[in-house]
Amino acid sequence: MESTMRDTPLTVPHFLHRCAAYFPERQIVAATPSGTQRVTYGEWAARVGCLAGALDELGVRAGATVGYYGWNSPIQLETYFATVGTGRVFHSINARLPTDHVGYTVRHAEDEIIVVQRSLLDSLEAVLGEGRERVQVVVVPEPDDEFPVHAGRFDYETVLSAASPVELSVDDELLAASICYSGGTTGLPKAVVYSHRALYLHTMSLLQTDNLGVSERDVVLPLVPMAHANGWGLPQAAVAAGATLVLPGRDMSGPGIAELIASEHVSVSAAVPTVWTRVLPELAGKDTSAVRELCSGGSAASARLMDLAREVTGRPLLQVWGMTETGAFAALARERSGTDGPEIEARAAAVRASQGFPVLGIDMRVVDPETLTVVPRDGETIGELQCHGPSVISSYHDDARSADAFTVDGWLRTGDMAVVDADGCLKLVDRTKDVIKSGGEWISSIDLEHALLAHPAVASAAVFGVPSEEWGERPVACVVPYEGMPLDPDEVLRHLSDRVARFWVPDHLLILDALPTTAVGKVDKKALRATFVNAKA
Repeated sequence: MESTMRDTPLTVPHFLHRCAAYFPERQIVAATPSGTQRVTYGEWAARVGCLAGALDELGVRAGATVGYYGWNSPIQLETYFATVGTGRVFHSINARLPTDHVGYTVRHAEDEIIVVQRSLLDSLEAVLGEGRERVQVVVVPEPDDEFPVHAGRFDYETVLSAASPVELSVDDELLAASICYSGGTTGLPKAVVYSHRALYLHTMSLLQTDNLGVSERDVVLPLVPMAHANGWGLPQAAVAAGATLVLPGRDMSGPGIAELIASEHVSVSAAVPTVWTRVLPELAGKDTSAVRELCSGGSAASARLMDLAREVTGRPLLQVWGMTETGAFAALARERSGTDGPEIEARAAAVRASQGFPVLGIDMRVVDPETLTVVPRDGETIGELQCHGPSVISSYHDDARSADAFTVDGWLRTGDMAVVDADGCLKLVDRTKDVIKSGGEWISSIDLEHALLAHPAVASAAVFGVPSEEWGERPVACVVPYEGMPLDPDEVLRHLSDRVARFWVPDHLLILDALPTTAVGKVDKKALRATFVNAKA
C-alpha cells in the first residue's frame, strides 16, 4: 500500500504567505536611533516581493549567496525572505566578528551581493579590499541620514522602488536556504548550510506547546543576531505564527531592551546570559505582566540570574541548549507536569537549572568519547553529548574539519561534556576543551563558576584550566566584582571552600574589570588564559 498524501515540499515561503494572508495588520516593530518604527506584515510582505524582483533585475543568479551586514531590522528580514524565498542563500554577516573573520566568511560563502547598513559601509569596504568590484553592494541608509551613494553602490530604497514584485516560491525542500558560521575561540568559523526542510521543521518545533509555544497572541523579541543560528529561529517562528515581532536594532543596552520589553508588552524573548545580566536589573519596577517566556542559552545561566528573572517578571528563566550545528532549540529545561509537594518542587528546580530534555525530532546521547559507549543515566557519569536529527548537520560546508566532527556512525560530536539522569534530563558540565582534569579527577568549570557567583560581591566569573606538573591541570578563576563592592581574593577562596571539594578550589584568582567575550557573547577563555599568562610573567 502506498500513501495517498500529496508530497508538498516543506519550504520557508509558506510562512510569509500564511502571515500576509491571515495576519496582514500585525506589526513588525523596530527600535531605531530616531524612535520606534512600525510596519504591518502586509506592507512588509509587499516589500519582500519587490526586493525579490530587484535581485532578479540586479542579475543575482539562482542559488547565489546574498549577504546582509547589519543589525536585526525589518529590512534584514525583508532580505532574508526575498533571498530564501527565491531559491537563493541568505548569509547574515556577523558584525561582531573580528575583521579578518568577517572577510573570511564573505569569501567562503561567496557572497554575490551584500546589503549593508550605512554605519557599517566603511567597514565592509575595508573587508572587501581588492575584491570589492566583484561584489554588488546595496546600502541601507540610517534614519535621517543623507549621504551620497558611493560609485558602484546602490541605494536600497531606490532599488526597491524601481523593481517589479516577484512571487516567492521554492519547490525543493532540500535546497540550501541560509548559511551561518559557527563561532569559536580558536580557528576560523565553520559554515553550516541549512536546507528549507531543516528551517521549516525547526520553526514548527518552536510553535509546539512543550517548546516555546509561539502563537499569534505573542509579542516576540529576538535578542540574538540573525548571524547566530538564524536568530535562534525566533523571527521565522513569529512570521509563521503571525505574532507581533519586535526587533531591537543596534541598541542592546540594558535600559534600552528593558524599555522595549515593557512598552511593547513583550511575551517571548531570548538572549545569552551576558545580555540578561544587563537587562534583568533594568526590568525592576517596570510592567512585565505580558512576559510568558524569557529564554537563556549559549552558556549556562547562574542561579542568581535565574532568581533575578523570577523576582522581576514572576517567571523563571527558561534555559535552552542548541548549536549552530543543531538548530538553536535542540533541548530546553521545561518542567514536567506532576503533583504538588516539596519533592516535586525540588525536582522542578533541578530541571530548571539543567539543559532539560531534547525537543521533538532531536536524538541525543551521552557517551564515552573514545568507545562511544552510552554512559549510565545516573546523573553523575560524564560523557560527550552527541546529536542526530533532521535539523542537525551531517557535515560542514567546504571544511576539512568535518572529518573530526562526527562519529563513525554519523552522530555530531557537540564538544559538550554532560551527565544525564534516570528521567533523561540533560545537564552540561563543561566544554570538552574546558573541562579540567586535576590529579585524575574531573573539575567542572561551570559548577565552579556557579559557586563563585554565589558570592554576594561577584558579578561575573569564569574558570579555566592551566597546566600543572604535579596535578596535570589546575583551575584558575577570574571574577568581576559588582560596581562599588570591594573583593578580597582570599575571602572569595574561603567562600569556595565551603561549597566545593577542596581540590576544586583554584590556585589563582584574578580580579578583572570585565570578562572578554566572543562574537556570540560567550566568555572568551582563550583571551583569559592569555591574560593569566601575562599576569604571571
